[in-house]
Amino acid sequence: MLTEDQLETIAWLNEAPERLLYQDIGTGKTVCILTWAQEANLRVLVVAPWRVAATRG
Repeated sequence: MLTEDQLETIAWLNEAPERLLYQDIGTGKTVCILTWAQEANLRVLVVAPWRVAATRG
């Protein structure tokens, strides 16, 4: 089950461009993640197991 924080993050990301940059808070590295599922015209992010800070890429 997703936490409320993760659900809010997903809701925000679903409105963002598909190409997003993330900073892994654990390592400080910035990566580009393009893991989306296309379903009913909605973009759903497959949440990574670590906490990330999302920025528009």
